[in-house]
Amino acid sequence: MLKKVLEADPNKRLTPEQILNDPWMQITDQQIKAVEVFSQYEKDKICSEFEYYNQKQEGDMGEDPFLEQMLVTT
Repeated sequence: MLKKVLEADPNKRLTPEQILNDPWMQITDQQIKAVEVFSQYEKDKICSEFEYYNQKQEGDMGEDPFLEQMLVTT
């Protein structure tokens, strides 16, 4: 399917309707929910880093260089 989507010749390339009707795109909600993106270790690591960052933010009144507006000006 990906080769057909990325086909250089527009006459051979899949149309949006053909893409949506492809069996690969017919994934059910149940199948989507069954996919594990992160392992339990990764989930725990993300949560701990998020908690650390939030605690740091509450106690630190300085400017965070990773805020969107700071990234734009930096």
